[in-house]
Amino acid sequence: MSEATDQLRERLQQLLDLIGKEEVQTIVEVAMEEIPKKLVSIEAGIQAGESEAIARLAHGLKGDTGTLGIDDMAELSRELEGAVKAENGAEGTKILAKLKEAYQASEPVLKEFA
Repeated sequence: MSEATDQLRERLQQLLDLIGKEEVQTIVEVAMEEIPKKLVSIEAGIQAGESEAIARLAHGLKGDTGTLGIDDMAELSRELEGAVKAENGAEGTKILAKLKEAYQASEPVLKEFA
C-alpha cells in the first residue's frame, strides 16, 4: 500500500470511530458516486476549454477529497485549480490524468468502508 492509501484508511477509521459505521458508509458511497462524475466533468471542461467550470469543479473536488482524507487528490485538485486560473491547459490535462490514477488507487480503500 502507498502512503496515500494508508492515510486514507486511517482517516476513514477515525471517522468511523467518531460518527459510526452507517454515516461513514453513506459518506463513502456518495463520494464513490460523485468523485468519478466530477472527474468526467473536469475532462469535458478541459476539452471544451471551460476554465471557470473546471476551476469550480476542481475547487469542489479539493474540498471533497480533503475532507475524506484523499490528500493526494486534494493536492492535485488544488494544482488543477491553479493551472486553470493560469490558463495552462496542457498542465491541466496532465493533472487530470494524475487525479484519475489517485482515485483508482484510493477506490479499494473506499470500498472497504462502503
